[in-house]
Amino acid sequence: MLSKWFARTRSISRLKMTSAFVVVALVLAAVLVLSITAYRQANAAPSASFAQTLYGAGLNCYPRSGCGGSVLYELDQHTGAPLRTVGNLGYNITGLAVDPTTNIMYGVTGAQGTDGTYHGPGSCLVLRVHPTTAHTEVVGPEGTGCPIADIAFDATGRLYGWGEETDDLYVIKKSTGIANRVGESGIGTYGDGMAFTPGGTLLLMPKGTEGNMYTVNQYHGTVNYRATLHGFTGLTTCTQPPVSAADFNSAGVLYASVLDYCAPTVPRSYLNRVNPTTGQITTLGQSVNHLDGIAFYPATPITH
Repeated sequence: MLSKWFARTRSISRLKMTSAFVVVALVLAAVLVLSITAYRQANAAPSASFAQTLYGAGLNCYPRSGCGGSVLYELDQHTGAPLRTVGNLGYNITGLAVDPTTNIMYGVTGAQGTDGTYHGPGSCLVLRVHPTTAHTEVVGPEGTGCPIADIAFDATGRLYGWGEETDDLYVIKKSTGIANRVGESGIGTYGDGMAFTPGGTLLLMPKGTEGNMYTVNQYHGTVNYRATLHGFTGLTTCTQPPVSAADFNSAGVLYASVLDYCAPTVPRSYLNRVNPTTGQITTLGQSVNHLDGIAFYPATPITH
């Protein structure tokens, strides 16, 4: 009788141990699945694209000629042609960008007034732009950054701009508009189309359509060679027309505007796609005149 009791006890113990091993195995499997899921999420490509409107700020003259300020347009993302004229912005716009944390559109202006008169560095402004109406609100003067050639937001909603006067990166305070220089870039620039990749890398195209593309260190302002631009097929009178504006859409495609700034009357513009790795430019078509700012709305999400 006692032997049967011991046998039964050993059987129950083996069953308990087996159950414990099963529980531990299930827990370890669950931890492994969670770890794999977290790794895949951290290293995944940008999420699926979603509908966005491409806005562009164009000007029907050279800024020094004076023609009443830039006009905001909705642009065809396949051809660059205007789909809708939103309205006059009241300022000569040199860059547009949308804050990914608030979906508020911002713009920057040059020192040339809408009448063509040069008003000096104090007239370079940071604006909030209402994309559905073209109504603008002045945030404040850029200060030492004047003029800012293009702007871009990082994932945290910090606004950066490229200063044309010093050829350096600036960080812009959204509440006041004041631009502070981040650091010395060490290169000469013009045009300066700039955008953050969906993965959080800041790209700059400051040397025209056959010049270098750089990555920019947003903490120090230094630049590193990324690729050489090539493949632009628009008709221009410039040998190296400037890349004036840039932005990524939600599918991770880089768009850029190129200006024919050597034209005798008004700069023609071309909308392009740019391969951010190789520098290959695909020209989509002629767009509105003097397209000096582009931005996708709602904003494209950016990771840290």
